[in-house]
Amino acid sequence: VSSLSEKMKIYVFLLLCSNLRIITNKERNVLTTDFEVLSLEALKRYLPEFTVHHFGKCQKAREHYPNKLVDAIEKLASKLNERDICDKNGIGTSNTGDGGLDIVAWRSLSHDTAPGNLICFVQCTCSHGEWERKLYDAHFDKWRHYIDFTHLPANVMFIPICFRSPNGGWFSKDNIRSSIVIDRLRICLLFDNFVPTDFSQNDTIFQTVDGFLNLQEQLT
Repeated sequence: VSSLSEKMKIYVFLLLCSNLRIITNKERNVLTTDFEVLSLEALKRYLPEFTVHHFGKCQKAREHYPNKLVDAIEKLASKLNERDICDKNGIGTSNTGDGGLDIVAWRSLSHDTAPGNLICFVQCTCSHGEWERKLYDAHFDKWRHYIDFTHLPANVMFIPICFRSPNGGWFSKDNIRSSIVIDRLRICLLFDNFVPTDFSQNDTIFQTVDGFLNLQEQLT
């Protein structure tokens, strides 16, 4: 275990996330939560000039937004310089979900309060069988009923699966509709020049990998 670099451990972590069907429920929850953390860090590398926030309602509390969804949408709309138009009664004032949105990223200029910035809405999922359906969980067709966007956000999906054909293209391009997919290969490329301090506060990713590898060594 000690001989593996942090970059290699990220690859092992992605392999674990893409094989949840053989993982126990308790460990599965840890992996899916930490996959959102890894996706957040990857997106920061992909869009270094963007503000990147966690929005999803996983086991780790969202830092920048209130617990209730209606309040979180209102605050998000304000940060994006857009208008909140969500039906609070329709969503429910006690709803503490995330509306399908795991991560949000936007590019704004200092001292510019006008709407119409570059925005990315991101969904993260480890499911082999459901990620294509989840492409629409954070889609603008859904969120434009919550926020009056000047320009619609780009729809982004993070998956730990390598969705590639032997020639390096998409395994099935028809399955990717109106979305930008960041699969295992792209995530690994984003961490190509990994700096260990990047995860100083998120080392549970490596602890999880070390635990699985130690278990494997004991079994062998």
